[in-house]
Amino acid sequence: AWFCEKMKVNVKIKTPTLMIWRHFENNTIINNTYKEKSVLKLPENTFPHDISWLGRCFISSEYGYKVISKLSIKKSLKQSADEWLDKHIRGDWAAIHYRGTDVEAGKKGKLKDRYTIELDDYITYLKGVLDSQCSIFACSDQQQFIDKMYKAFPGRMCARKVIRSYDLQAVHLDGQEQESTDNFEQEKDALIDILILAKARLIYTNGSSFIETVRYFNPKTKIVSLDGRCIGDWKNNAPITREDLYDKLRI
Repeated sequence: AWFCEKMKVNVKIKTPTLMIWRHFENNTIINNTYKEKSVLKLPENTFPHDISWLGRCFISSEYGYKVISKLSIKKSLKQSADEWLDKHIRGDWAAIHYRGTDVEAGKKGKLKDRYTIELDDYITYLKGVLDSQCSIFACSDQQQFIDKMYKAFPGRMCARKVIRSYDLQAVHLDGQEQESTDNFEQEKDALIDILILAKARLIYTNGSSFIETVRYFNPKTKIVSLDGRCIGDWKNNAPITREDLYDKLRI
């Protein structure tokens, strides 16, 4: 979108029936405001990894927010997020994310940059940095993490009931490390989690592009990524709290 806007090319998502586009109200990223009538139709199922990386690293949160606002996520998802938050969260709160299946991949030699802290040590770290009174919203692809968070922070922890992994196999894969043919409900759950996360002032994560997405829904949110990644134009990065504690626990 950023490149096309610079080139004064109008952009629409071609037949947005698959993948994440089906959860938005429209498919026009850059409206017909240019004299040139050229339209770039993006393919449904492909997005070049190098372009994705450039966007994550260099495009500002404010620009991403503008694009997301133009697409307009469906009202039913916004309503679900607002209703859940109003029902479960009171007062000051922090958001926690843990991408457990990536940690497992790290043990197998993949995604080593995300394999920086074990699950139990992550919870130990959170006990050392979270305010003793604040409420906690946790989201994760791993059920074991959610269960242990409830035990570690009784009466303060909340999480949505969604499909999660019990065996460390990524739930969006078909068992052979291939994308499942239809992840409609998982996409909805992920987007609702993102909408809730976007209302948090501070998010802790072990490192994930899932959390990077949040800044496009709230350019002001602050994110502590324990794998040390720098997100976007740096405005969303928060330094690792209690780095001395983290250094004792990290792998």
